[in-house]
Amino acid sequence: MLWHCPVGGGNCPYTINLCAPSNANLRSISAIAYQHEAIYLLEKQWKSNDEEICMIFHEMVNAHWEDHLKELDIKYVLQGDTVSSYAICYV
Repeated sequence: MLWHCPVGGGNCPYTINLCAPSNANLRSISAIAYQHEAIYLLEKQWKSNDEEICMIFHEMVNAHWEDHLKELDIKYVLQGDTVSSYAICYV
């Protein structure tokens, strides 16, 4: 499974390759998940339709999106089942 960040029309160099995860990919897991998930990924005993590997992939993509949101000063808030976002504007 290979994912290229589409931000900036694909100009963002960030990629996720589940078969050969980068150190940045692994750091994004360890920042938000348990160590066993990184070990599970690196052992490569999984299949692409494995529920746990899909969750790990989702966590990595989400962590990267959050980096872009922080760069743009966009915050989001979860209220019940609704996600709201807002930007901080400096005048």
